Amino acid sequence: DGKILEDFSGSVEGRLLEKPQGDGGFGYDPLFVPGGEGKSFAELGPEIKNELSHRARAMEEVSAWLGAHHGTTGAPPASD
Repeated sequence: DGKILEDFSGSVEGRLLEKPQGDGGFGYDPLFVPGGEGKSFAELGPEIKNELSHRARAMEEVSAWLGAHHGTTGAPPASD
């Protein structure tokens, strides 16, 4: 029916570079340095970028909401 049940968002503060730095990532990654870091997203690599990204922060909100409302974190069950 198009009804939004819950809305989650994330953001990352940082600064823009005048010239691209790094070869990794895509889009604006070579031009964006997240706050507290000395390298662009392109230079940090995917593992660190994914920990800092706005998507990761939004998913942390999803996980907390699921835990509070459904007793789960949304993580897949552990396999035996």
